[in-house]
Amino acid sequence: MKKIIQTLEILEREPEQWMSYLHGQKYEELSHLQERPRLKGKILRFISLYYNSMRNIQLFKQKPQENYDFLFLAGTQNQKSALMGLMSSLKSYKKSFVCIVPENKIEKKDLHTGYFNPLKFTFRDIISSFALNVMRYKNISRAFSERNHKILLDKLDKFLSVHLYLFYFNRVVEEISPSYVIVSNDHNTMNRALIAVARYKGIKTVYLQHASVSNIFPALNFDYSFLDGMSAVEIYQECENNRPPALLIKKNQEIFLSGQKKAISKIDRCDRELIGIAPNALDKDEDVKLLANHLIQKGYKPLLRWHPGLGKRKIEKLKSVLGSMVTFSDPKLDSLNEFFNQTLSVIAGNSSILLEAALAGLTPIYYQITKSPLEDYYGYVEKGISIKCNYLNEIEPCISKINAGKLNIKRESIRYFSSTYDTEWFGKEGELVASILMSISCSEKPLIESISLDSENAGNTTASK
Repeated sequence: MKKIIQTLEILEREPEQWMSYLHGQKYEELSHLQERPRLKGKILRFISLYYNSMRNIQLFKQKPQENYDFLFLAGTQNQKSALMGLMSSLKSYKKSFVCIVPENKIEKKDLHTGYFNPLKFTFRDIISSFALNVMRYKNISRAFSERNHKILLDKLDKFLSVHLYLFYFNRVVEEISPSYVIVSNDHNTMNRALIAVARYKGIKTVYLQHASVSNIFPALNFDYSFLDGMSAVEIYQECENNRPPALLIKKNQEIFLSGQKKAISKIDRCDRELIGIAPNALDKDEDVKLLANHLIQKGYKPLLRWHPGLGKRKIEKLKSVLGSMVTFSDPKLDSLNEFFNQTLSVIAGNSSILLEAALAGLTPIYYQITKSPLEDYYGYVEKGISIKCNYLNEIEPCISKINAGKLNIKRESIRYFSSTYDTEWFGKEGELVASILMSISCSEKPLIESISLDSENAGNTTASK
């Protein structure tokens, strides 16, 4: 009963339609969220939620968790990649930590690290969640009474799952008593549930930006935020009102510019014949095939890397559509560095891989593989991070200029998005973040000064070793 009361108190400040942020607040704005599931209707969505939950159940009582200094959550492969550098660096400081990861995101190569614990519900988590589903259903229904009626028919499980995650993280946080909770995503339901629990219990919250951000994101609301560069600061300034009325913005937030967190190295310039294609989850297979076929006709060999969040069925379908016409780079097997080291350039639409390619020393090409109204979503073209091609016939001349060294990305443009680029901390961002966190935990002055969202001038934010 105590945990139900605590959960209800959390939901008073941040109800389900805000906790499941994208579906609850941005459903009408993002077309991909409106794709209808195979199982439609409230009852089937309810069954789907608990069917999937039972597949991730902890059948036997585990020994009590030990206490950790830091609790991480990585809900996706990209989030995990952004956190790996920090976790490795914390280990060198002999700090204890654990990272909660959905079981299907833990790979064989992760097992030897000892960092990861699979997300496993208990029967009590599920029963408590079911009870709260019943108690809160009218509140959820009322919140969407004047919205698109398909939201609850197709997405009810997204809002009911809030209760399940709140009970799960409430239990885990009590078991391990972390001093800090660290996430690299601020808008997915799982992450927001952990953040809400930590905030309720007075635990310090830490956010590491894991990809480029946009002004549809929720308000930045952490004790400590590690943003990539001034681009993210300026965008989050536009997000201040993206929060429920009862949830106050933390005072005295500390924001550090610490560069892009994924492990990316500059490539050696040499002759390459492969052109990278990096479709996002919204790009249609036939449009990807059209681009690949065009490159082949122009004498190039496509190397395709799908988005790491793409489901198994969609990957198999993509492979069957493209057949043997392209070479594939599996993000679960090949690192970004391995992908970039094989390519002359990378072609993508609204995807953070364009920035990552620029960090590696490539000149990326912005081309909407499947046309979208979200033109230059992250501002990469506007800010000089990538070259824009509107049509297929513009791509080959652009590649020729890149190959001749006539199109290069300026250092200042890249540093606007990733502050550590071309500094001694480039490629060591995890060490930088760990150093700052250690200073904070010891009440010492960190390597770089924090800034605030309303700062007009961030000052000198590059650290010296």
